[in-house]
Amino acid sequence: NKSPINIFVVNKHYPTFNTPNQLIEPLIYIAKKNELTTLDTTTKRKLAIDNFWLTRAGSANHARNILGNYYGRVFWANRIFTEQKPGWQTDRGKTLILLGIIEEAFSNGKTERWNYRNKKGKPFTVEFTDTDSTTQVNNFTVSKKFSKDIEKLAIDGWNTGKPFNFTKSNSNQ
Repeated sequence: NKSPINIFVVNKHYPTFNTPNQLIEPLIYIAKKNELTTLDTTTKRKLAIDNFWLTRAGSANHARNILGNYYGRVFWANRIFTEQKPGWQTDRGKTLILLGIIEEAFSNGKTERWNYRNKKGKPFTVEFTDTDSTTQVNNFTVSKKFSKDIEKLAIDGWNTGKPFNFTKSNSNQ
């Protein structure tokens, strides 16, 4: 019997998402399986999405900020990496969503290296290789992953309403 609140505010600078599925599907990287099932099966999907973010953020204002950050990353992943599938579903898209903007990147056309920093400021690299498929252009797949510790830190950050910034300053994004 929760009454609806409006934390998902759309303005001219916000990425456009037209359906609840477009909001729910990219949560696969941070949501628990039972949360995704609930979001997929509820009849009040908008309220469920709002509550998903509100439970992580603690307040409507903070929820607006972190969901804007998350879906902003999804927007850019889609804009930059979409080829045969949405950009958020690619290895580069997942990395951008979880870890954020790249500190620096290098490419030779076949390989990309993205540099980030861990919690102590130590650099680490995520590497992607173009699989050179005849059916897919720019089909970069991860060839050097970030560690499970980094992934856990990223996911925990989103799930506690404090996404971690994996760049030099290590300040929240």
